[in-house]
Amino acid sequence: MSNRHLFGAFEPNAILRGAQLTLVGANRALQNPKLFTSEHYKQALIAVAAGLAIRLLVAIPTLGTRLLIRFIGLFTDLQDATWDEDVIEGIEFIEHSVLQVPFFLMSFLRYLTPTMDNMFMTSLDWVDRTYFQKHKGEDPNELRATYYPNLKMYEDFEEVKTKQRKEPWEAAFAFLKRFGRKAALSLGIYLASFLPLMRELLEPYFSRIHYSPAQKRLWFKDREGVLYGFALAFFMLIKIPLLGVLVYGIAEASTAYLITKITQPPPPPQQADDFKEKDVRWENKHEFLDLPLDALDKVNMKVRGKGEKSSSESSISTGRQFS
Repeated sequence: MSNRHLFGAFEPNAILRGAQLTLVGANRALQNPKLFTSEHYKQALIAVAAGLAIRLLVAIPTLGTRLLIRFIGLFTDLQDATWDEDVIEGIEFIEHSVLQVPFFLMSFLRYLTPTMDNMFMTSLDWVDRTYFQKHKGEDPNELRATYYPNLKMYEDFEEVKTKQRKEPWEAAFAFLKRFGRKAALSLGIYLASFLPLMRELLEPYFSRIHYSPAQKRLWFKDREGVLYGFALAFFMLIKIPLLGVLVYGIAEASTAYLITKITQPPPPPQQADDFKEKDVRWENKHEFLDLPLDALDKVNMKVRGKGEKSSSESSISTGRQFS
């Protein structure tokens, strides 16, 4: 039995390619002069301040436990005991790994302000522009279609609530509804925390392209190896104290680049149903995984229609599309 049948979408080279896309996507995103706006800096500063306050509150049990153990040590010989260190290590594990303050905090702010959503769309526009600039002078019929213009159209065509500022109580309710059960079971889902992160990063895309629950499961299943590798790399960086909130923004911006490698360019909203039926399957997955790192632009090529006048416009033709 081949590795592809044994591991399904969790092929080692798929996970590796996902980690590589983390670096390539972050590099592309950081070149965008519009990435870190004053709005994002303000939100990041709020998140850092709140994160510090939360960390101090979470650290109180650890400090109290240490003091209590030292007090017990005055009357009991703990030199040969291991339970005290086990208790402290357990609390520190919860403090630094399970609670995931930066992740939950930035996830909450996503429901309160449209900053992360705007960052995704700004980065997607930047990815389109740099792609066509890089291939300037080449045959337009050999280039892929754009992502940003049509995806932007979905904001008015369907319900896109992430762009609308919510009242704090509405944001809190939406956040708790989405994460309350996961937070309660955080010890059990710790090792799978990369997947909730990836779902959050993809929220700006799925808030526009409305797949059914069954379609979304197929969409994730067909791409899970690459998504796992991509989220794993950022998950490690988001755990860095204070820097985590800034890394979260870079991760969101990099996800815009990721989308252009694992999906087809979206059609106008009127053609969305046919698009969703076809795009749940990543038809050229193995072709993409076999490409060298410096040839990633070979995917998502498209024979562009004759009516497409510029790189800022997009249409769906019957030509071949790689995703």
